[in-house]
Amino acid sequence: MEDEGWMQRIANSGRGFESIVFCLNKRDQSPFFGEDYKRRWREISNCAVQWVEASATSSGGADALKDALFCMAQPGERLFPEDVVSDYPRRLAIADAVREKLMRRVYQEVPHEMGVVVRDIRESPGAWNVTGEVIVNRDGQKGIVIGKGASTIKAARKSAERELSEAFGVKVHLELHVKVVRNWMKNPAILAEMGLAVSQ
Repeated sequence: MEDEGWMQRIANSGRGFESIVFCLNKRDQSPFFGEDYKRRWREISNCAVQWVEASATSSGGADALKDALFCMAQPGERLFPEDVVSDYPRRLAIADAVREKLMRRVYQEVPHEMGVVVRDIRESPGAWNVTGEVIVNRDGQKGIVIGKGASTIKAARKSAERELSEAFGVKVHLELHVKVVRNWMKNPAILAEMGLAVSQ
């Protein structure tokens, strides 16, 4: 059968695998692969072959597959220093937090036409002073984001400051300005600043 051909190519590929796990799905519909069949595979393969039978509809076999893969996993070299918890750019993380806090308050009026760009991060011992721009698509959206007496943007700013201060371990102070840029969603430069597109 076609599946068996692909399985044999993998098992005999000679790429230095120490072992291979074959997960046979649709266990509730397919016939058993008997011991004679599995024994033949062990004889012809260039590496150890493990068999796991599973059913996606019932989740049967999921634990056995997970256990087999974890047994094969080996620790490797660190990709980042131990004190680095993420490779996500700091500016984008700050912008995401600000946008999320604002969207919780204005998502009905400004559903997808608001973005945030961090313009500057000034660091001092124990504190960051961050300047950012909240970008909207239309004039009417600016007043919605600011809110009466600046209540909306102030509440979002304070909430974001608390979250970011806890996440980064320093006191984060945000200074936010709201700017109207028509059709910013089609502006490659702005999208690149937001991490939503590759800069040209």
